Amino acid sequence: MASPLRQVAIPLLYLHVAGVGIWLGGLLVLILAGLPAVRKLKDAGGGLPPLARLVNGFSRVALVAVTLLVLTGVLTSLIQGGGLGATWESGWGRTLALKLGLVGAAFLMGFYNWRKVRPGLSSNPDPSQLRIPASVEAVLGLLVLLATAVLVALPLP
Repeated sequence: MASPLRQVAIPLLYLHVAGVGIWLGGLLVLILAGLPAVRKLKDAGGGLPPLARLVNGFSRVALVAVTLLVLTGVLTSLIQGGGLGATWESGWGRTLALKLGLVGAAFLMGFYNWRKVRPGLSSNPDPSQLRIPASVEAVLGLLVLLATAVLVALPLP
């Protein structure tokens, strides 16, 4: 709120929160409700199996959400950080670095799910293929939220 670019920083914050909510919230719903639900569905034949349709639909939404999340996160950190040198030399910056490491790990897990797991669900729609890698991505996302909670409690550099 104290940023001189407050008119830009506040909308970026809202977009950032929306991006994480769509990605992480959607991922948790997919794991906790979607996977159990598709087990009960019978494949109607023709087209993709229900699990592959569910994951493909989520993937399209998640790609947009994660893109929004990354762009707004980078812009917000540059606005609030006061430049790259000041950012990395403070406790806030080091916590941000931890958060970025966790974001990177979650991104890599999501990329693995998108490029390796998702295509395989078309020919072998077994929910167990997705459960562990999607759960790892979700846990990493929750750790990002924890790092964010610490980050917002620290003074800006």
